[in-house]
Amino acid sequence: MKRNERVENIMSRFFLKKIESFYPRVFLIMFVVMIPMVCQAVDAEQEVNHLLRFVEKSGCVFVRNDKHHNAQKAREHLERKYNHIKRRVKKAEDFIKYAATKSSMSGKPYMIICDGQEVPSGEWLQAELDLYRNQSLKAVK
Repeated sequence: MKRNERVENIMSRFFLKKIESFYPRVFLIMFVVMIPMVCQAVDAEQEVNHLLRFVEKSGCVFVRNDKHHNAQKAREHLERKYNHIKRRVKKAEDFIKYAATKSSMSGKPYMIICDGQEVPSGEWLQAELDLYRNQSLKAVK
């Protein structure tokens, strides 16, 4: 074997070993980085679905662009908006901010009327989200 061939042979074995040890490491790093992202997306979707069910079962009146809507119609409307922006929603707060706080057409805030009290929908939903998360944490402990 000529000297150049031996050098090429040694170099190719060296790089092959480096590559063989490189790919498992890259895969492991990608796995470790992506798991929390996937879990966060699943958590966000679960939380948004909880909020949608909460709206529907609340029996409250949903005020949108100065028109009153029942809880079922409110859920349908918010769900349509959520489906439209779902790719941008990384956490439940994104859903509240981008879909459930104000009209994207008029910019008017959404309001909720429950037990004779009118409150901004964003505050109402955030309070429920906080309660839901606290209950979930207690269930885990």
